Amino acid sequence: MFRTIIKAQKRKLHLTLPENYAGKDVEIFVFPVDDLSVEKMDDLKSFSAISYNTKNYRFSREEANER
Repeated sequence: MFRTIIKAQKRKLHLTLPENYAGKDVEIFVFPVDDLSVEKMDDLKSFSAISYNTKNYRFSREEANER
């Protein structure tokens, strides 16, 4: 799989696929990208883990399943 973002200059696009895609069924999605550009997305901060102290936490299965 490969993904690319291009700025459409006209209504028609010409796609060149990788050689290993030749002869295979491919699915094409076309939708406008939101205002966040690729450069701006790189600047966004992200996190990889959340730590939560569960030392005094008690789980009640009956309470969780109450309706």
